[in-house]
Amino acid sequence: MAKKPIAVRRGDEGDTTGVKFRGDQRVTPLKTAVKMAERGDIPGYHAVHGKSKDYIRANPDGTKRNNIDDLPDA
Repeated sequence: MAKKPIAVRRGDEGDTTGVKFRGDQRVTPLKTAVKMAERGDIPGYHAVHGKSKDYIRANPDGTKRNNIDDLPDA
């Protein structure tokens, strides 16, 4: 089922630790959201495997309003 991120939970250093999706009551852990993005369950987003951790990122589309870092706090 396709999901749309609407908010994020951030850790003490401001890093994203979880993602809240439209229609969900709970915040999904980032590790789970990365797996969802890899499967294509989050249209418009993809998984990034960084040196220190994995995360999700919006596909380039010329707008900032759907960027994970620009979503409101969950």
